[in-house]
Amino acid sequence: VAWIPYEEYMRAAILERLPGGDARLVVDFPPEAAEDNHLHVHPISDRVITVISGSGTFIAVRKGEVVRLPLRPGTRVWMPRGVLHTFLASTEGLTVE
Repeated sequence: VAWIPYEEYMRAAILERLPGGDARLVVDFPPEAAEDNHLHVHPISDRVITVISGSGTFIAVRKGEVVRLPLRPGTRVWMPRGVLHTFLASTEGLTVE
């Protein structure tokens, strides 16, 4: 796997480029890191995330309420575009596809 810098503190590897600009990639969060370091949205793309290794928490806002989902290997998360969210890695880190 060829890792490349992703944001300022994570790394990613592109597994497959798909027609239309889509891609499959793996993102590796260092211990206790959060995606973008804050809640954010992806306004033009839906996402399906599968936890490969490590653990953490998926945090999202749904209907005005904060939802926290524990993450462990095999957990799959569907995120429609526009959902306010972030991922928080545990002390062991978190790797997602």
